[in-house]
Amino acid sequence: MDERDAARRRIAGQLKGRASSQARAERMRAAARDSQGASERVAIRETEDGLGIHVPVPRNTPLSLFLVFWLACWGAGEWFAISEILRGGFGVTDIFLAFWLVIWTVAGLGTAAVLFWQFVGRERLFITGGAVVVESGLPFRAKSRIFRKGEAVNFRRASPSLFGGTSTSAKGIAYDAGGHTQYFGAGLTSLEVSSVLAAIERHLPEAVAKS
Repeated sequence: MDERDAARRRIAGQLKGRASSQARAERMRAAARDSQGASERVAIRETEDGLGIHVPVPRNTPLSLFLVFWLACWGAGEWFAISEILRGGFGVTDIFLAFWLVIWTVAGLGTAAVLFWQFVGRERLFITGGAVVVESGLPFRAKSRIFRKGEAVNFRRASPSLFGGTSTSAKGIAYDAGGHTQYFGAGLTSLEVSSVLAAIERHLPEAVAKS
């Protein structure tokens, strides 16, 4: 009798484990379908350990072209100022040019940083163990904000863009943390916002605002 009970328990345990594995696999397949439905631009990765969302900065082609043109003009102005200073002597005009050159150089470096951000900038959000980590920046230099469980709440759709109509969200997703409203995923489309919020809700159901 004991052997039969032990055998039944083993079989029941195997069936329970198989059902649990199938349920986890189905959740992962559903998550994959949601991720693919969002867009090819946004990457959503879900595992048993947590969630990872990768959102590249939306590229603004007219702005990028203008910045490239501006930097070309900046380079010409930089070369002219340096050549005038090095031409010989150092009078009042050269002092003014040196002061102008410092400001012009800082402006050029700032513009180059904005252009670089347009091409390789990114935002990332991770959820593991209930904690939320939000990163924004460049691949080699990013700013991270870490929120412990329960500190980042009320994830919701941000206000729509004045320029994108109802299809684009100006600031992507809004959430409350540290006594302030924070934002993630600037430029996400309405479909992308829905997919990202659905993924967050699967891992932090109590932190997503009910619409």
